[in-house]
Amino acid sequence: MPLPVIIAGAITWCGGIWTVAQPLIPGIIAIGSWMFGSHFLAFGGSWLSARWYSKNCIGEGLSGMFQSYWKMGSPMCTSLLVSHVALLAVAVASVVCTAIIFLWLWYSTFKKLLWPIKQEITDELHSIKAVHQSTKIKNILITKEEEEEEESTTI
Repeated sequence: MPLPVIIAGAITWCGGIWTVAQPLIPGIIAIGSWMFGSHFLAFGGSWLSARWYSKNCIGEGLSGMFQSYWKMGSPMCTSLLVSHVALLAVAVASVVCTAIIFLWLWYSTFKKLLWPIKQEITDELHSIKAVHQSTKIKNILITKEEEEEEESTTI
């Protein structure tokens, strides 16, 4: 196979991939930006507040555990713990919102792009089935007429 044909085939193949991928790019950018931004803030903030809480409010070892009983009621430790729990809740809500947004986009894309194609295929199958049923009925009637003619000729 000559080299220009291979190059032309590769270029055509890449063009086909680009044609399929191009409509998906805005959605991927939007979902990726939302996921990266919200997850980075929520999970990063939650991790950071948990790290500060463990570093400043809970010491190391057995003595740190006993000292944490007196430190844990301080305003700084209470606010770090509350912010950690709140940011963790925001992180989980962000994941749930991302899943809902993705499913909504998928459904709306399916509804706009694939539903008409599915409907055309269904209509075509129904028309083929109707034609098949009508020819089947005609064949049954023809065979019954032939049987009646055979019976009348034999009698």
